[in-house]
Amino acid sequence: MYNRETPVSTPYIPWYLFGVLLLASLALGTFSFLRPFSLAFGNQFLDALSILYALFLAFVCLRSSWGLQNISHSPDVRKRTGQCFIPVFLGMTSLWAALALLGWLSEILWTQRAPTYPTLFHALSLGMFPFFIMAVLLLPSQNLSRLSRLRILLDSLIILATVMTLYYYMLSVPMIVTIRLTLLEKTLGLLFTTASLVSLFCLLFVAFQTVNVGIRRVITLLTLAMVIFQVGNMVIYRYLLHSTEAGLTTGPNPGLLGGLTLIAMAAQRMQHMLSQDAPLEHGPTVLLEETEVFAHWKTWLVSLLVLIFALLLVSLAIQPANVYTSARLQIIEIGGTSILIVLVLRQALTTHELNNMKRELREKNAQLDTLVASDPLTGVLNHRTFVTRLDEEVARAKAQQTPCSILFMDIDHFKAINDQYGHSMGDLTLCQVARRVASILRPEDCLGRWGGEEFIAILPGHDLHSSHKVAEMIRMQIAQQVVSSENNLHVTCSLGIATYPQTAASRDGLINAADQAMYKAKHLGRNQTHMATF
Repeated sequence: MYNRETPVSTPYIPWYLFGVLLLASLALGTFSFLRPFSLAFGNQFLDALSILYALFLAFVCLRSSWGLQNISHSPDVRKRTGQCFIPVFLGMTSLWAALALLGWLSEILWTQRAPTYPTLFHALSLGMFPFFIMAVLLLPSQNLSRLSRLRILLDSLIILATVMTLYYYMLSVPMIVTIRLTLLEKTLGLLFTTASLVSLFCLLFVAFQTVNVGIRRVITLLTLAMVIFQVGNMVIYRYLLHSTEAGLTTGPNPGLLGGLTLIAMAAQRMQHMLSQDAPLEHGPTVLLEETEVFAHWKTWLVSLLVLIFALLLVSLAIQPANVYTSARLQIIEIGGTSILIVLVLRQALTTHELNNMKRELREKNAQLDTLVASDPLTGVLNHRTFVTRLDEEVARAKAQQTPCSILFMDIDHFKAINDQYGHSMGDLTLCQVARRVASILRPEDCLGRWGGEEFIAILPGHDLHSSHKVAEMIRMQIAQQVVSSENNLHVTCSLGIATYPQTAASRDGLINAADQAMYKAKHLGRNQTHMATF
């Protein structure tokens, strides 16, 4: 049996050591890209060291997933089996990077020279992104409503479209328009760009749905890894565009090893959180606004987008016309139109969501009003609400000069029922009597619980004669009702009647008169109706 007291493992590598590894990996990636050594064995040594380092990081990630097997019998962990694969997919990302680096080294050893761009390494590197994206999509998120998730999707698309516009404007247009690069080189560059942007979109989509501090830190580490990797790609593309050589020799991405180090840090942190018993994200479905992620988002989103596209247009207008001008103008038009369409959809969805929130709020308020006004046991009006309703009916009868009667009813021998059968049977008696009386009354009549076993009914428009008929009907129906077939329990009630304005002209006068009439009925033998005297 699973023991919750079983100690969980601490992080495999201290965080400060990870910081040292990050700096060392960035330096190693830079040296591998620049190739400063004149001797062949020096470059091959860097390549071999890079492969071993990538394999080491893959081992760190996969070991994090192995550590979770020690608590695989935990009920909480069984419910989040998919999340346990996050370190596995992150480890596969590093393992695939090691395979790409091995392809680079194999190509060098096979041809006995440094290969020119694009190489086997650059083609194999694309295989890292599917594993990375699967790990990101498995990250736990808050239990949001469907409308909130759809709005998050639109918000992520807005950010993605903005980033894509900026990226294609500044980097991709020169790469596509230039005639120096072959179709294969351009296609490979666009594939890397697309894969990076899709990864960014997935990170945004998950980040906007979580309120867990630990998961946010994992997302931050993965985002930094993607940024470092993309910066390395930008360095390569800049080098390709500005170099005058016919065949360009470029080493592996200088930010690859640094990004893999951050991925290993994220895998280790994820393993540590999954080792805990507390669920990462739980609770009932909530609205997007309850996460407080978008507290200030809507206030500056449109203004920021307008500023970005205005700066792009100004930049395009002030620079001299060249071969890039037409393509960049098209990028601005496509990006701006796409963002405008998504903004319109987002606004329509927001309006729909707000309407749903208002409707739900009205329903909740109505339910709350009913709970506040009702007796919690029988469901009829409570004492305070009934008094307010009686004041309204007396005022209406006075204004319209019509009669208004009240019936004061008391269940006979109710204390004996509690003493003999218990309070649960007494509560059942109260509920059944209240339901039977309510079924006899008209929709415009009103029934309330005055206290204990006493009920009062308001009969607008009834005089003494007609209200006496209603009271007798209630009395006979209750006498015929079987409260408990098991105990063959029957109950009776005594009723008193008072009518405005014949009996009294005020609320308190009517209640006192009907109360006295009810007690008169009890003194006369119970199970009968008595009318108040004038």
